[in-house]
Amino acid sequence: MLIMKRKKGPAYYARVLASSFLALVLFSAYYHFFREDAFLETFARLWTLPFVITLIFLFYNVLKDKLFSGVEQASEEREFILHMSRHVRNKLDFNAEDFARIRESGSFQDLLRDAYALYRDAGRSEEGIERLKGRSFGDEDLDRAAGVVIEETSRLIQKKAEMQ
Repeated sequence: MLIMKRKKGPAYYARVLASSFLALVLFSAYYHFFREDAFLETFARLWTLPFVITLIFLFYNVLKDKLFSGVEQASEEREFILHMSRHVRNKLDFNAEDFARIRESGSFQDLLRDAYALYRDAGRSEEGIERLKGRSFGDEDLDRAAGVVIEETSRLIQKKAEMQ
């Protein structure tokens, strides 16, 4: 189903920093007991390492978000459209020919794109859902499929709002 990715905030990087310092303390203790180096001397030589590790994580995540955000958005849209297609086919029990006709309809594709835009921008969804409900396609099967898409989009938006 649709999986939302969470942004890595300051708490994540604080945990990385704390874990790095814990690893440094354990490493210094190991050197003190098994290599007979002074604990403070080892710690003093490497005290900047946790900050460097945290900065590497931060730069990696920022760079990854900048480079691959378009790819993730396209795959999320594709996943949404596949989910809606499966849901419509299962809920309305269309045969393969009728469903293929509906799926290939340009107006149905526009409806799916608009529904995804509402799902993506969940803050403005109430007026958008009402606008989608006002559409009429002139085909009974398309109208039924549109009703299912709108109903499922509303459910997914509510689920997304509960997760945030």
